[in-house]
Amino acid sequence: MKMELFRGHSLFVGLGEGFLAGLDAIVVKETEDKGTILFRTGDPAENFYILEEGRICIRAEKSNHSVSFLHTAGDFFGWSCLLDRPAYSASAECIIPSRLIRIEKKKLDALLTKDSLNGLQFIKNFADIIGGRFLDTHSTQDWFPAIET
Repeated sequence: MKMELFRGHSLFVGLGEGFLAGLDAIVVKETEDKGTILFRTGDPAENFYILEEGRICIRAEKSNHSVSFLHTAGDFFGWSCLLDRPAYSASAECIIPSRLIRIEKKKLDALLTKDSLNGLQFIKNFADIIGGRFLDTHSTQDWFPAIET
């Protein structure tokens, strides 16, 4: 049903069919309106999201300094829960109507633990993507995209 998104996404490269089927069973598809707040800085980090369509503004607010990132289809966010952080370090808001896949942390943790070989590959893929984002951010530190409304 939902596995078509997983097949082409770099987060899921090298994962077995059984693991993907288990993942498919725990994801929830959601449609959110413009202006919907998915989570706020400090909220419990309980869900991981993949954007299917739309735009999400991520705001990291610290010391009166705000940084905004726009995510587009295929990007994931809310990954504080994958790092076992108790709370989100940023806020996420739909800036246009958006379709999302939401994965509950407890269910994802159970799947990663149950199938540790594929769980390890998932975490390696995650680390590779996040590392790439940090490298990209470093090379474009003076550029922030405008928020479309």
